[in-house]
Amino acid sequence: MRNFWVFFFITVLQLYSCMVDWQISYLESSQTVIVEPSYFDWLRIEVRANGDVVCQLTCRFLDAPLYYPPLPGLGVLSCGYGIYHVVGGPIQFGIRIDLHYMSEAEADVHANKIRELCENWLGVTFKETERILETFNHPQFGTLRSMHYGFICENFNPDAIIDKLLASLPKNGFLSLISRRVVSKDDIFWLQFYFGSRYCKFIYAKKFVGYFNFRVGDTYTLDIFKMFDFPGPLKIHEKSINGSSVEIYILSYFSGTTEIYANIKAELISIELPFKYKIRGTRTYAICNDIPQYAAPTKYTLTAGDVIDYMRITFKIVEESYGIKFESTNVTGMLIVLVSVSIATVIVWRVKQYKSS
Repeated sequence: MRNFWVFFFITVLQLYSCMVDWQISYLESSQTVIVEPSYFDWLRIEVRANGDVVCQLTCRFLDAPLYYPPLPGLGVLSCGYGIYHVVGGPIQFGIRIDLHYMSEAEADVHANKIRELCENWLGVTFKETERILETFNHPQFGTLRSMHYGFICENFNPDAIIDKLLASLPKNGFLSLISRRVVSKDDIFWLQFYFGSRYCKFIYAKKFVGYFNFRVGDTYTLDIFKMFDFPGPLKIHEKSINGSSVEIYILSYFSGTTEIYANIKAELISIELPFKYKIRGTRTYAICNDIPQYAAPTKYTLTAGDVIDYMRITFKIVEESYGIKFESTNVTGMLIVLVSVSIATVIVWRVKQYKSS
């Protein structure tokens, strides 16, 4: 259960830290805040130096499979409910309710109703594992209180849950890459819901362990459609208005492996992407399609109705050298410096000899 709250709190921190780039809209019927980022959906792929490929696909859409009426709140705390499931493990369910305008007993009633809502949708029964009262000191409103609820389900039909989650995915956009053919053990499904809204965030994360077996001098191709066993084409979601973000990293050196793989790096050979992009970085290349906007949310080169037939990046693994490269130009330069220093030394010596005599 601890994993769920780790992810939950990370998201809360992200909501506050990224507020500059995000648009905030308020529900007419309550003070609950829905934070909408500049992107509609997001494809992030990281090719690591050890050959693993780590993927995260995220979509924020308005067709959530669950709906719970708005709850009163100041709109300062990030409240809502979410489902977190690692394939092969239990289903975890969490709720956070603002206590500014309600008692703990009233929050308990709402929490039970929300739990029943989720149970009916998934066809499972949850067991409560946590009920935590938390406080937060706000500079304007003083002490704020919220109640966190944690639930778990360990007895369920795994195939039925995967089918239910896949059926809730948007038909277009990056999440259409996900299918039964690619889902496997340890993949992560995470859905976040907001009170009083059909607004929902869906996250899918997957690691292709040992996808590449890198050798110095060999050439490799990251074919995203092939990796996801996706026949194509991929159509950008109709509600994405310059809001489909792509980030591809080649190669990344994550904590604990930097020294092990410090002797290799990638050289980009070809980038086959049917949309405008830019390349950042020198050792770890970041291939992105963002269009920075001054004092405005970031936009992206992919928008509603765009069709993607392929996404391929070819690169070569080469040896990284941190020593001095004795090329002809370097040798010539060093000789010039040595000769100049020698001549200067002789001149100084002769001057001293002349004066002493």
